[in-house]
Amino acid sequence: MKPARSAIALLCLSLIAVVPAAADVFVTRDGQRFETQGPWEEKSGRLVFTSSKGVLSSIRLTEVDIDESRKATEAAANPPAKAPPVVKERAKPVLVLTDESLRPRQDPMVQPSAPATGAEIQVPQDELEAAMTELTGELGKAMEEMGEVLVEGVTEGMEQMGDMLGGLMGALAEMAPRLQRLETEYDLDSADGIRAAAPELEAVAGEMRQKASAAEDPSVAEMLRSMADQMKEVAGLARTDPEAALAKRKDSPQI
Repeated sequence: MKPARSAIALLCLSLIAVVPAAADVFVTRDGQRFETQGPWEEKSGRLVFTSSKGVLSSIRLTEVDIDESRKATEAAANPPAKAPPVVKERAKPVLVLTDESLRPRQDPMVQPSAPATGAEIQVPQDELEAAMTELTGELGKAMEEMGEVLVEGVTEGMEQMGDMLGGLMGALAEMAPRLQRLETEYDLDSADGIRAAAPELEAVAGEMRQKASAAEDPSVAEMLRSMADQMKEVAGLARTDPEAALAKRKDSPQI
């Protein structure tokens, strides 16, 4: 039963709270330190003390290191004096800026210049008239050159458009006999007529595609290609939906 009581006593010692610095201290043989309320004392093979909770307790002396306990108690009673705090000397500033040091300094050898005045500049009348005449002439020359550039651009554009229309009309003129035969042999304004003309329309679309590939002018080639695609679409509708083909042909007067 004694070992059990000793274990319980050690468990109680482990729960002791911190007490004022005047308390005694005892040290167990396994190195644990405990503070007490008031001094501890040795009685009948046990160390008797009052815990920080005010409870009278004891522990076997065989579990206490008496020498270390006395040293710890003496050290707690006479703590070392704290060294005074070290006050660092404030470093002297390397540079101190003041209003005087920031004010720009005037070179004594340089005389301050007089402030600018609002005096008017007088220009002779003949020089002013000559400058205006020269400016007017330059403006007129610039406008003339701009007009020439615009005329050249418009002329060049008209020539290019004429070449494009000429190429397009030439290609259509070559296909005119075949297109006229379509109008003569088939009633392209009726559902039966346009259905019957579907193979011929596809052939004309193919021929127009060939002429688009051979055209030198990219604009002419694009227009011929567009007309060929529309004619091929009408031919495809004529086989399956003649009424839709008639509506498509009305929306595309070029075919």
